Amino acid sequence: MPRTVLFAWELGGGLGHLAPVVPLFAGLRERGYRVVLAARDVSRARPLLGGCGIELLQAPIKTNKAGERVDPLRSFAHILFNCGLADFEESAALAEAWRTLFSSVQPDLVVCDHAPVAPIAAALQRGGRVLSDNVS
Repeated sequence: MPRTVLFAWELGGGLGHLAPVVPLFAGLRERGYRVVLAARDVSRARPLLGGCGIELLQAPIKTNKAGERVDPLRSFAHILFNCGLADFEESAALAEAWRTLFSSVQPDLVVCDHAPVAPIAAALQRGGRVLSDNVS
């Protein structure tokens, strides 16, 4: 059974967090890994993957924004607040959805890029975790 790597992407409207790692996806597939992408926006991610055998899933994301906003943004905490992650119950529901996704996929490794809730859920699951950032 091949080892499974799950890539998690929760925040960001563009493809800047996904495009740089697509060659890594292909390289892992060539080496026999099962690669799963839990994407914020599957309709935008799919064309970028180009049919390279990556399993594509919808990431658990918050779809409605917070009513209150912090402006100007001075920290990552402000970004999370503006994305609606200040509400404990909603954030806990997202973490539970990630844990369900991890239970279904059974990844050996989780790579998180601009995904603040996924690593919390991954820490509660069996297996490894790698955190990455947008390094282009």
